[in-house]
Amino acid sequence: MPVGVVTLALAMGAALSSLLTRAVSEWGGWQLALRFATLHPETRVLYMTGYTETPALPGVQMLQKPFTAFSLLQAVGEAVDRQPEPQARS
Repeated sequence: MPVGVVTLALAMGAALSSLLTRAVSEWGGWQLALRFATLHPETRVLYMTGYTETPALPGVQMLQKPFTAFSLLQAVGEAVDRQPEPQARS
């Protein structure tokens, strides 16, 4: 996992609206998103994938590669506008 992204998240005082990461990668896009969510639970995650067989998962927004600048902008806008998932209460 790229340490720079997590370090940046820790250093930022302001909330981040969205995170774009690869669903499948050598450093684990899913793991990055989970770790990032513990630091910034308000951040919406958008996954990109080039695999056509990637299953649709409830509550997970996927952007199929290749994509245009317009479709990226549209997907990020949808991710930011999406309602947050309810947090489990302990």
